[in-house]
Amino acid sequence: MSRPARRAAVLCCLALVLGSACTAGSTGQVVVRNEQDPGHGHGAYFVTAIDYHFHDAHPTVPLTADRVLVVQNEGSNVHNVTIPGTTFSRDVKPGHSLDVGRIGSLFHKPGSYPFFCSYHLDRGMKGVIVVR
Repeated sequence: MSRPARRAAVLCCLALVLGSACTAGSTGQVVVRNEQDPGHGHGAYFVTAIDYHFHDAHPTVPLTADRVLVVQNEGSNVHNVTIPGTTFSRDVKPGHSLDVGRIGSLFHKPGSYPFFCSYHLDRGMKGVIVVR
């Protein structure tokens, strides 16, 4: 393999690796995803809504009560986050994020809590938030 071809192959592989671990947020900043999130990290835990699927929510890693849950819509459809047993039910437009809030303000004890998209539940768009 020639040096230019080898260099192109290495750059292509690097782009694939970085692309799978990071993505641009709605404000253009790079956001590292949850692949290695043990659940007790700091800051927000991101769930991605993308055309009839919630990514990183089947179930979530066990999250502590002080974490903030953010749903980012990276699909082309409006989605909804409805959490049974709470009054939380809000829409999130394509390309936007929805700050669901601090886990402990929604769920007052450890457990598994289902949520779903009210528009696409018939397509199986649901997930589970695990609180430890």
